[in-house]
Amino acid sequence: MADTSTRSSLLGSELEELLRTTPPLATRRHHDLPENQAWLARAAGIVDRWDSSRSAAFAELYRQFHGRNAHEASDAFEQMVVLLRQAEYDLRIRDEAPLGVYGRPLFQGLSYHDTPEGPPAALEMRYVDVSAKPGEKHTYSILTINSAGVVSDPFAAVVIPSAESVKE
Repeated sequence: MADTSTRSSLLGSELEELLRTTPPLATRRHHDLPENQAWLARAAGIVDRWDSSRSAAFAELYRQFHGRNAHEASDAFEQMVVLLRQAEYDLRIRDEAPLGVYGRPLFQGLSYHDTPEGPPAALEMRYVDVSAKPGEKHTYSILTINSAGVVSDPFAAVVIPSAESVKE
């Protein structure tokens, strides 16, 4: 079974072909022409596969198109084409890759409200100095970098005594 993007792509291709072969104005209302009947049936099928909730609207336009009033029939056909163009646009948008993430990726996560979303509860921040030598004092300072890449001034240095000096 094809995935959703493949199906919408195939439907989009079929829709492009349908719009390219729209019956000419001069023979559009010739209901006895097999090519016009086939075109309208394909259009109804495409609308149903694109968005089944729009099928009833298309069916009503189809009814108006086959009515006696030429002006009403012309308007109905134009509305059918508008519906098909909406489907074409919608399918094209579905197939396009997203433009990307808006905003900057923040530690707290992107959200649409003022309250930041905190980091995952299981996240623990720590630094392990593997080059620290036993018996020596070690000095550490913290810098922060915001999402725009601006580096803060260093926080006050912290002196950490070695484990051996703490025991004494």
